[in-house]
Amino acid sequence: MSSGWINWRKNAIILALVEFQVRSMMMLVRPYIPLYLPELGVVGAVDIAYWTGLLTSINFVSQAIASPFWGNLADRVGRKLMVIRCVIGMGIFSMLLALAGNAYQFLIIRFIMGAISGTNAAATTLVATNTPEEHMGYSIGLIQTGFMAGTLAGPAIGAVVGEVVGYRGSFIFSGIAILFLLPVVLLGVKEDFKPGAKIRKEKQKLSYDLFKKHNHLLFLLFLMFIAQLSMQGNDAFKNNRNKR
Repeated sequence: MSSGWINWRKNAIILALVEFQVRSMMMLVRPYIPLYLPELGVVGAVDIAYWTGLLTSINFVSQAIASPFWGNLADRVGRKLMVIRCVIGMGIFSMLLALAGNAYQFLIIRFIMGAISGTNAAATTLVATNTPEEHMGYSIGLIQTGFMAGTLAGPAIGAVVGEVVGYRGSFIFSGIAILFLLPVVLLGVKEDFKPGAKIRKEKQKLSYDLFKKHNHLLFLLFLMFIAQLSMQGNDAFKNNRNKR
């Protein structure tokens, strides 16, 4: 940790708002995917169910593949740059979804979008490395509150936006809304970053000691995985089931 603390509370509040907006914009368009597929040439209940599941999961798969690379890069160049990378990438590729002419193009864009995403991990790490230890729980909890609030609010916002601008317009709207966060992060978030192999080794040792001391965390991670798997599976097929 740094000896001279920057405004950690301001960082936490701004990044929580960033989390809310990014997550809500991602959830805003997700319910449209089964309804949007016929415009991409996918017809029939079986094909729509298949493509809905594939398109819903592909960005998480690519994110899991790319995460170790981004984590290693963050140790070298800083976490703020990772948040900026996520905001720019997700904003641009959200708008590119509106230009997809078929399901395969949509799939490729979603894959790339997932690979360059990861706002939650970047924001959480930035806060964790720039907050006094006695305020760590508050700051990280605030970030996760923004994430969950965005998850809940996104579909409700999407219902209104979709009625006003349509499906393709919703992708453009979400991308612009995410890109509006760029100056907020650039000007509002401060980071005291000191790159070096020694810091990376200390972080690795800290992570190992944390799981060794609190071995129930592994069980909690497993439960979170099962919960997310159930939620994503339900989202992928409920709209298609209602159309039958």
